Amino acid sequence: MVLADVRADLIAALREALTNIARHAGATAVLVEVSVDRAGQHLTMVVDDNGVGIPEQRHRSSGLANLADRAARHGGDFSATQVPAGGTRVVWTAAIPSTTPALATRGRNS
Repeated sequence: MVLADVRADLIAALREALTNIARHAGATAVLVEVSVDRAGQHLTMVVDDNGVGIPEQRHRSSGLANLADRAARHGGDFSATQVPAGGTRVVWTAAIPSTTPALATRGRNS
């Protein structure tokens, strides 16, 4: 289960990635994949587009900084790389905290 704060940041990160694509990429296709590893400990979002890619000299990068901050808040990571065939790949990860409560020992006498 993904906790509400991780889920909220995932949705905000996806919104930011899609907004950047719409404003800057000139893309005609976008692929979004969201997955959780088999152990249920890590969430990964991958967003690929076929646009112009990320320019080497960026004038502003506050949106990318926000994506990195949101990932770091959850023990995750963020990268945005230019794809050799054209376009950009955004990878956003977050750790999923365990939601299993610790077992407590109450009133046991040895």
